[in-house]
Formats: sequence, C-alpha cells, structure tokens
Amino acid sequence: MEGGGHRVQMALGTSTTSVAFVGAAAPRRLRQGGREGAPPACTPSAPHHRRGGRATRLAPRVSHRFRSAPLQASPQLLGLRMETFGLPPPRPVRIILTGPPASGKGTQSAMLAQEFKLVHISTGDMLRAAVVSGTELGLQARRYMDRGELVPDELVIALLQERMAQPDVIERGWVLDGFPRTIAQVESLDAAGVQPDLVLCLEVPEAELVQRVTGRRSDPVTGRVYHLQYDPPPADDTELLQRLVQRSDDSEETLRTRLDAYQQNVAKLKGRYAEVLAEVDGHRSKQEVFADLTRAVGMVHMHRQMVAQRAGPPKVILLGPPGVGKSAQARLVAERTSGVYLRLEDVIREAAAQDTRSGRLIRHHLENNELLPNHLVVECVARRLSQPDVQQRGWVIGDMPRTLMEVSALQEAGIAPHLVVVLELPHEMLEERMQARRIDPQTGRAYNLITEPPPADDAELQARLVHHPADQQDGVRRTLGTYYLAELELESLYAGKLVRVDSTGAPEETSKKVLRAVQGRGLPLLSDLARSTYAERAIHHLFPPRRPRYAAERHMDVLRAGEGSVADLRLQPVLVLGDCAVFMLCAWLWRAVFSPVWRFDTIAFKTALPFVIVWLMYAPYWGAYMVSSWENLRAVLRYTPRPWLICLLIALTVRSAVMNQTPSREFVLLAAASTLFLLMVWRAVYVAWVGPHNNKTDLQQPGIAEHLRRLPERLR
Repeated sequence: MEGGGHRVQMALGTSTTSVAFVGAAAPRRLRQGGREGAPPACTPSAPHHRRGGRATRLAPRVSHRFRSAPLQASPQLLGLRMETFGLPPPRPVRIILTGPPASGKGTQSAMLAQEFKLVHISTGDMLRAAVVSGTELGLQARRYMDRGELVPDELVIALLQERMAQPDVIERGWVLDGFPRTIAQVESLDAAGVQPDLVLCLEVPEAELVQRVTGRRSDPVTGRVYHLQYDPPPADDTELLQRLVQRSDDSEETLRTRLDAYQQNVAKLKGRYAEVLAEVDGHRSKQEVFADLTRAVGMVHMHRQMVAQRAGPPKVILLGPPGVGKSAQARLVAERTSGVYLRLEDVIREAAAQDTRSGRLIRHHLENNELLPNHLVVECVARRLSQPDVQQRGWVIGDMPRTLMEVSALQEAGIAPHLVVVLELPHEMLEERMQARRIDPQTGRAYNLITEPPPADDAELQARLVHHPADQQDGVRRTLGTYYLAELELESLYAGKLVRVDSTGAPEETSKKVLRAVQGRGLPLLSDLARSTYAERAIHHLFPPRRPRYAAERHMDVLRAGEGSVADLRLQPVLVLGDCAVFMLCAWLWRAVFSPVWRFDTIAFKTALPFVIVWLMYAPYWGAYMVSSWENLRAVLRYTPRPWLICLLIALTVRSAVMNQTPSREFVLLAAASTLFLLMVWRAVYVAWVGPHNNKTDLQQPGIAEHLRRLPERLR
C-alpha cells in the first residue's frame, strides 16, 4: 500500500478499569445470595490471618485510579462460561493472588480454588501441614516457628516445590495465596521454575484496610471472627459480647508496619509480573470482587486460544508509506524468523518466466508496459505461497498490498497473515524522504538522498539520476493523501492482527520493535486484556468479522468511488450526461428504423424519456457509477450489463403501461441490442478518455470544467 504514516495509535487497553468481559463467572450461590457490601476479609467464612502463616503481607496507599467501576453486567452475562464461546476445555491454571493484609486474599483464593477446581496453596497452611506430618522440611520449619521467627525463603520455596510436584497440583493447577511478598522471594520462585499464568493483585485503600482490621473481634471459644461494622455479633448475646477479644495483630500500629513493608516491595513485584498482572479493586463486595477475578482467569484461557490460533511458521505483512523502509525491515524479519522473504517483483518475474496461461498474460502486460491486474498479481503470490519451502518456513511480504483492492483480493484468495505490521512516520518526515528519492534510468534502481544515498565517488551515476514527477511535492502529497484514507481500512480488514510501529528512531531501534511484534504475533499482553474492557476486544480477537471486506467497499465513498446510491450521480457528471445521450441516440435510431423520419422529434424524446428516468433512478443502486464499474475496460464489460438489464426491463414495462400497448418483439430486441452496445462503447471511450482509474492519482474525479480544460491537451 502506497502512502504515508498515520499517527493514530491502536490502543490495546491501557486502562485500569474493571474487567467487563466474562471468561468464567461467579458461581450461582454468589450471584443469588451473600451479604452485599461486606468486605471479603470480614465475612464469617474468612480465614483468620495469623502471623505465623502470612507474615509481613502489606499493602500500598491506593489512589482512586486503581479502583474499577461497579459491575454493569446482568446476571445472565455474568453466568457465561468458556463453553459459550466454543473453546476447548482449559488446561490447569497457575495463579498468584497477592494484596495488602485484610484485602481478602484468603477468602478470594478459597473461592477461586472451589470455582475452578484448583489447589489452594497457603504458605501458612503448608508450613503447619509439614510440621504436623513430621517431614524433614517440616521439622526444619518447626524450629523457626517455635522460636517465633520467620521461616527462611529457601525453606518455604523448597516446601512449595515439594507441594507443587504432587499429582493433584499437577493435574488441577494451583492458586498461591499471598506469596511471594518480596522481590527476593520472586527471584527464588524464578530459580525454582515456578511461573504463574496469572497474577491477581487486590487493591484496597489504606483507610479501608485500617477500618477492616481494627474492627475485627474474635471469639476465643468458637474461633469465629466478627466485625463490628460489616459482620457484627448478635446484640442480644451478652455472654458472647463479653468474651470477644481483639488480637494483637489487629491493631492499627501493626497494620501500618506491614503496609510500609508491602509498599517497599509491591512495585517491584508488579514490574516482574507486568505481562500477566491483573489489578482488581478490592474495595467492593465479595461478589463483585470475585466476579472480576473469575473474568481475569477466563482471559487466561482465551489468551491461550489466541496463541494457539497463530501458532506455526510466521505469516507477516509489512505495510507503510513509501520511504519508510518496509523492504529492509521485511528482509530482516525473514532472516531472524527463518521465513521466506517474498519480493513482489521477483515473484512476478518468476511467474512470467513460466510457460503457463498466467505467465503469458503477465509477459503480454509487461511487454506493453501495462499495469498487471490485481487477480494476476494475487495469483502469482498465491502460487508462490503454496510451494513447499514457504509452507514449511512461513513468509514475509514487504511490498504488497498497495491498494484496498489488493487487500480484498488477497483475502478472497485465502491469503491471511498472522500479523500485519504498519511502519509509521510523521507526515513531515515522510514528505522529506519521498521527495529525496532519485531513480537511475539505466538500471532502474531507486536511491534516497537521506536514507540510501548513491555512492559519493560515482559522479557519472549522480549526474544521470532523475527526479520522478511522482516524487515531487504535488505527487507526494496526493500519494500520502490516498494512503491516509486507505490506512483507515486496515483495522477492519485485518481485525485483531494489526500492530503499529513507530519508525522515527534509528533503523536498529525500529528493527527491534518490529521483531518484538512479530515474536508476539501481535497479541495483546494478558495484563492488557485484564485491564481493558473484555467484551469487544476479546471477541474481536477470537471471532473476526465475517465480511471484513465490507468496510473497504463502503469506504470507497471516501475515495470518491461511489457508495451505490443516487448520490453517485454528482460524482461522475460527464458519465451521466453521456449515458443519457446514449439513450437519446438509441431512441433516434428506433425512430429511424420503424418510420422514415430521420430526425429527433417529440416522439423520439418521449420514447427515450422512460429509459433515461429509469436509468438515473435505478442504475446507481446497481453500482453503475462506482469506480469499480469503469476503472478499466474489463470493469466496463463486467459491470455494465447488470444495471442495463434491470433498467431495460423496468423501462419497457413503464413504456407499455404509459402507451397501453405491448412492444413488439422486434422493438424489444432492437432496444436491448442498441442500448447495451452503445452503452458499452460509450463507457469504453470514457475510460480511454479519462484514463484507467488509479487510487493514487487523485481523490476527486475531474468535473465538467476540468474535462473541458483538458480537452485541447487530449485532442493534441
């Protein structure tokens, strides 16, 4: 595609708002019941947070930007499952759930484990179980716990590895509750090969955490935990009220100490797991928080499905305006990915050298210095892509498609890339680079005085370089204008596969960005999906539009190609007048054939009038004035008969009703033959007069005044 860079960025979801797509949903028991407004850590079922189990789990100061909006989805939407989207059964998921103390990690971890059949791993419970079982690691941990000391990270990691190697964890997956808490623990997990698929971080403001912790009261007899505000004890049970106690861990001073330690580590922890991190607002009811967590887990399965859909050898198209360096980047991508770099010129020459029907047609066009039709170009590319080396290694194309029609032709031929990389440059830099192009008329090689200058010591070469008119200011601006309009279609034509790369820096930096995009196959990071609105983006990736070509067809209106309505008449005034004149000429011929009168009188005018009116009313809706119907002689032969036939039948019916007389067979045959023949001849003359339509020439087709101004030049 020819043209220039466009500074429209394709956002992949950088917002931290609440998840709004359902990969899996809250269980029915939570959708139908539960205490609204009760924080997760303050419900009767919430496990008691003990120092020995989860020491120093601290939280940051959370501003409103971390808060996700309240859920707007209906219970029916929240009830959707992965099976709804036809996805395969998910393989086990590995989740880390972290957050500040009293944020509800234990409650939410238990709910996630129950909902997704995961193994709930809590370091505190794991240590206590190891001590009770009397294993070697458990005995080592007991010595630290008996002295009131924290168990070393090395021992905790060893216990984790031992637990994760057990069959139930391998088969079902796991959710790790409140660990790791420090970057040292993260590094230990990395060294042990423990990599999560998803890291969920609960965000709760500090004031809310203080309120949750200081309001907790425990019953030493039953062990049940109450909250004075969210889950108060029965007011009429005096004995219970008298024996409630506040644990030492539930003081504000202890909480702030743990929060300070948490804030020192949380930024590094988020940075390490940035690509799989999902931040969820925990300052809501238990049901709302759990609904967001289940959506994030569902996105893990969807992200895996996206990766599976794009597995295999690379299939990459590099697009961008002239002068942006597509060919160089395409060669580099092919070299680094072991793909086959397909240069369109080489593919066409290879096809022209073959003694086949398409090869002979290509040679004919090349010998006559004619542009190759899109179908021939696509046929050559499709034949090359079907060869074994390309099938095995994949392919990279850097100089096609150049027009919207080529894009549509590629899609119709079933040539679908895994990724489309669009190289971008600011408009001013594009104009400067494009105007710096020079061509060697002897070899046909193109140089660029800025990016690829000719040899400085070759004075003869520099003297014979020419500046093509298309590379001068007016031609460059027309080309860029066309490209900007055509570029708007890329997002719909290549839905979910397009990545934009800023190429304003050095070529090496651009190469790194392009290779990074190719290696990621253009997929958004899981963290981007978890922070964005899931509904539109996830379905858009998994289920591309059924007719991606429709947007391109409609957008031809922007290119002054017509939209298939009466409004097209004003875009091609000369063509409209010529069509009307054809029907008048036909009526004069009919008058001369069926009577000895060789003049255009009132009867001839009344005979032609129904044909003219019906043609102007109905032909535009059948594409008679869209560019595709007259862009070349082939288009005239292909698109003229359909509107002609429809309008002929309607016009004959109208004429019969007005004259109250059925036309004779001879008149019908003469009318059909003469109108079709003269319409085809006139439109062929129009194409030869105006020249084949090219999207790169101008956005606005010339009007009557422009045609008259150009008439002397054309006659010469």
